[in-house]
Amino acid sequence: MASFWYSGSFRQTQWKLLRDWLLRERMAVPARLDVIDAELRRVGLVILFFKKTKTTSQSGPGEAFDVVEKVTSIPVGLSVSAGSSLEKLVQSYVVLGGNPCEISLFLRPDEVKFSSRGTDPDEDPTDDPNVRASDARVPGVESSQPGFGVVAPENIQSYGPGGVNTGGYPTFDKFPYRRIGRVIERSEASAKISAKVEYARRWAEKEIAERRHQLEAKVIKLMDLREQLQQERDEILVQCVGGTVPPLPEPPDPRRFHRGLHLSRIVEEMDGVFYEKATDGSGPDFGTVNLGTAEKPTGLSLYDTLWYDGQGGIEDDPYTG
Repeated sequence: MASFWYSGSFRQTQWKLLRDWLLRERMAVPARLDVIDAELRRVGLVILFFKKTKTTSQSGPGEAFDVVEKVTSIPVGLSVSAGSSLEKLVQSYVVLGGNPCEISLFLRPDEVKFSSRGTDPDEDPTDDPNVRASDARVPGVESSQPGFGVVAPENIQSYGPGGVNTGGYPTFDKFPYRRIGRVIERSEASAKISAKVEYARRWAEKEIAERRHQLEAKVIKLMDLREQLQQERDEILVQCVGGTVPPLPEPPDPRRFHRGLHLSRIVEEMDGVFYEKATDGSGPDFGTVNLGTAEKPTGLSLYDTLWYDGQGGIEDDPYTG
């Protein structure tokens, strides 16, 4: 069987093998972080700059309308990391006649900035946690991206022009029904046009596919890879091993990370399920299984899907999972 295939049902040796391997694997975290940082530099970053305009926003029912700045989804500029893989792909895309601003909005919600004096509103004693927010304005938050870097369902408090209810529309300016002004069956309304456009482009499908699949898809894939690498470095590793390896010396912030999901806490709890504690209090006694009794149900007696080796008369190999 594949290594460590189990998750919810396993016996003591399986847990011991997984436990010891995970604890040893922490030694590889410094090199792993170096690889992630190097990969992020190689991949690079695409940043779009957007046109800004003014709009009116109402904090709540019956309150006055304020004029606020809105970041539209109209790109006015683009920046790509010099010498990166993304720069080479974008250059190739431009050579083939493509506009890289059409590939994606390249939104980065984690890079929205707060205007408070601290790193976030929780550290600003003057911040009001009950302040009203809307799709157009979030007090105390600065953003250079449309929708504060997020495409989400729109929240409305009244019907729009012509009695159109745009509640649930994505906060994306190019949403088709927003342009049409109502919800229609688009496939029927556009059938004749679609047939003609399909014939107009049929002879050039290979060239279109080359732009779409060979370049556009690769740009999006690399941006997705960048996001995954950042999440692994800044969230997954911090949550699991933060405070126990040299590159991550600080324990995870309990306001962001659940202490109960840290590797050290999970190991401690699972050791307590499978094994009795050592008499000197130094940790688990791996030679004594915590079976529990009818009078004192503890350890394995509390779980139907966790077993000791040989439970049920089944002969188990004590050295394999």
